[in-house]
Amino acid sequence: MFENTAQSTEIERNFRDHLFYLFLERDVNMAFENGANGYLKKPTSFGVFKDLIKKAILARFSAQSGELSKAEFFLK
Repeated sequence: MFENTAQSTEIERNFRDHLFYLFLERDVNMAFENGANGYLKKPTSFGVFKDLIKKAILARFSAQSGELSKAEFFLK
């Protein structure tokens, strides 16, 4: 996507940080209510960030409507 690896890394880092703080701003109360405060640590990589989002979505879905297996959630 980007020719310059340094530029790509910087854009990915900025994107990750921006989404992370938007996520916290909207969902910090929900996360604590669901016992998901372990997910609130700032991720160290984009992959970790994606896993954090998936876990939070799973926790929210489970709280709202019951059951959702990880296999149903993860897209292949």
